[in-house]
Amino acid sequence: MQVPDGKRWLAACALMVAFAVQGAPAGRRRALLIGINDYSGPAGTNVRGVSDREWADLRGAVRDAEGLREILVRRYEFAESDIEMLTDRKATRSAILAALARLATQAHAGDTVVFHFSGHGSQVKNSHSDEPDRMDESIVPADSRLGVPDIRDKELGKHFNRILDRGARLTVILDSCHSGSGVRGLATGETARGIKADLRDVKDASAAGRRPEDRGALVLSAAEDLGLALETVDEEGKDRGAFSWAWMHAMRAAEPDEPAMETFFRARARLGVMSRHQRPILAGNTGARQRPFPGVQSGRPLSRTTMAVEALRDDGTVVLQGGWLNGLTIGSELRPLGREASRVRLEVTALTGLVRAEGRVVGGDITPGSLVQLVSWAAPPGRPLRVWLPRTAMSAAELTRLAQAVAEDAARRGIRWIADPTVTTPTHLLRWNGRTWELLSAKTATRRTASEAGAALPLVSRNASLFVQWPVPDALGQRLVGDAATRRLRTSEARGQAPEAAVPIVTVDRAEEADYILAGRFDQAALGYAWVRPLSTAADRAESALPVRSEWEKPDVPRAVFALAKTVERLQRVLAWQLLESPPGTAYEYRLAVRRARDRELLTKQIEGGDSYGIALRIRPGQTSSAASRYVYIFLVDSFGRSTLLYPRNGSVENFFPLPHGAAQGGTRPPAEIALGSPQAFTAVEPYGADTYFLLTTDEPLGDPWILEWDGARPRQSGGKTPLEQLLVNVGAPDRSARRFRTAANWSIERMVIESMPPLERRTSP
Repeated sequence: MQVPDGKRWLAACALMVAFAVQGAPAGRRRALLIGINDYSGPAGTNVRGVSDREWADLRGAVRDAEGLREILVRRYEFAESDIEMLTDRKATRSAILAALARLATQAHAGDTVVFHFSGHGSQVKNSHSDEPDRMDESIVPADSRLGVPDIRDKELGKHFNRILDRGARLTVILDSCHSGSGVRGLATGETARGIKADLRDVKDASAAGRRPEDRGALVLSAAEDLGLALETVDEEGKDRGAFSWAWMHAMRAAEPDEPAMETFFRARARLGVMSRHQRPILAGNTGARQRPFPGVQSGRPLSRTTMAVEALRDDGTVVLQGGWLNGLTIGSELRPLGREASRVRLEVTALTGLVRAEGRVVGGDITPGSLVQLVSWAAPPGRPLRVWLPRTAMSAAELTRLAQAVAEDAARRGIRWIADPTVTTPTHLLRWNGRTWELLSAKTATRRTASEAGAALPLVSRNASLFVQWPVPDALGQRLVGDAATRRLRTSEARGQAPEAAVPIVTVDRAEEADYILAGRFDQAALGYAWVRPLSTAADRAESALPVRSEWEKPDVPRAVFALAKTVERLQRVLAWQLLESPPGTAYEYRLAVRRARDRELLTKQIEGGDSYGIALRIRPGQTSSAASRYVYIFLVDSFGRSTLLYPRNGSVENFFPLPHGAAQGGTRPPAEIALGSPQAFTAVEPYGADTYFLLTTDEPLGDPWILEWDGARPRQSGGKTPLEQLLVNVGAPDRSARRFRTAANWSIERMVIESMPPLERRTSP
């Protein structure tokens, strides 16, 4: 995939990672990391200059930079003294350019240089530019509000090319976008990492020079050219850049020195589940895509599941040189390397950083400097599904009368009434936030408040479009959250546990934090309610296994409570399976593939109803040595939470691949593809939508593979004899998020999302 022609190497809304092609021996490793949350400008100065670009402070940019610093130091052996940090008000235009100049001066052949920027991006008018839109992409320094110019792609490119000219390997990471507008679907009011363009014409006709990716660089963009770079809330409730956090998750799951393209696929899949509409882009030549992030090997010859004991405190606490990024979880156990028969174990008790952890010794002693290896892995509690449902004391009948009046007034004013924001994105959103009415503009990213719903209509221009997100009547809301979330929340609090760590569904106070919003609409003289995924449209169905919205339900309390509660529980189950982790360092050498039976075409995005398909295993790129054999299970989870076991259908029989005797028949090279069962293994049928295909592999067979098949409406079973089976049958169960299942570190799970579509004749008929 290539960045569209006409755009400079600095993609308009990009988190970019560029690797130079030089193959010189590893030299010194340096980094310049920038994170800007505070755009109020330096202290003691007056705000002046350009006043209409609508700067908004961010929440997770500094944490992105700090997290990357920890990873570079602990995993890639950067010296802390060789990493320069510029955060918030220190990250002025002059400071950034001066630090870049130092990097270019200090770089030598064989060095590794990392530049990271997390903050707002934008565009700058340049009437002499060769860009079709006559706009240069830019990053926004902390003093931009004072009228200081942005740092344009041409300026950055000159510094980066100087670094490459000196023979250094360069990695550039930009988590920003070109604009804060362009919202699609149901808006939430959250801040994107971009602001309005600076329309002061720079009239710069100078040549930009060669783009770094043209010199062998790899470019990872957080979103499409016209998309948004958003922030997200991590598992601990901390704000982060959505793609930055997805990329860190991908690095956590990646094998040592895994090709960057493989890591990108992991990040894209994670982003599709945990964030809104945001599609990352990868560009670069074959050599660049096959190099590991950040262009150098980790420098550690040991497995990622082997780490050192850094210190032993007086109270017996063991400090480990490894943590979240290594795949460790609270409750996991490690043993001293080379002492397989020893009863000494180190149990992880706390994760104190991305690559730091603490533990306690059981059954003996461990000394500082000892190497320990993961032997038992504790699956972390499942993340809850976060929902927002603004409630009102008005009854359904009162809301209906109000909605009718507002709709009639909107028609008189020439405002287009939108009945479903997932089908047509409105230019304006009017909603009750639990305290007041808010009018949000999708184009300008602004919001205004109004005392009454009708009072906001004069603020909407004629021919604009409007979706009114009606609140939930208390009669429905109280019953609904009681059935789906609040009851469990109160139970967890009674047990003295952290609510978000102990319940599968929680209500949040801000729409920006929600996975789903219970939105009301007024259409055809009636109210309806559905769970809607923010900032997503029907066109996004193929990108994520999470449905864009549920069916619209009338506010009839008994029926609506039953339908909406069951739906949100199914959504939580789908999310739980999407976020299920497996032990680190256990990735299978093969990945799942789907082929159409009639022509054997390999499919990765869509399949068609009525056609038959076969499943196969395809060797991972770069895998040349003999692959370890495992028991293989393939199952499909649809958007309704139902699962179908595709392979094997006859129990754990003939599902051990690759065959152990393959070496005797054809040497040590593993087969490139292994067909699983019949070429017509399954047929795509209704209900159509995004389906997730899971590849589960394990060193030990499942005693009952049918635990991987269930009906979304059927309660979860409590069976399972082995720890792994117990974990699998409890994914998405009500008490799953309060329990940790400890399993052997000998299994893996990977997933692939494919959209099933109606047959062609149904899609094209009137």
